[in-house]
Amino acid sequence: MNLTTSLTKELWAFTDNRIAVRFEHEWHDHQGQWFRSFGMSFGNLIMRANGETARKHQ
Repeated sequence: MNLTTSLTKELWAFTDNRIAVRFEHEWHDHQGQWFRSFGMSFGNLIMRANGETARKHQ
């Protein structure tokens, strides 16, 4: 169970109707041990013209 959590997402790059997002997730457990996950989501979000997500490309 996570006691405290932080999730950050940043727009990293975009072109036409695709975007790439960088993310960082931090949390700690009951003993106070902190953990961090981070990564990139490269161009797998396809966007509509109005800014909504059309689909996540696998």
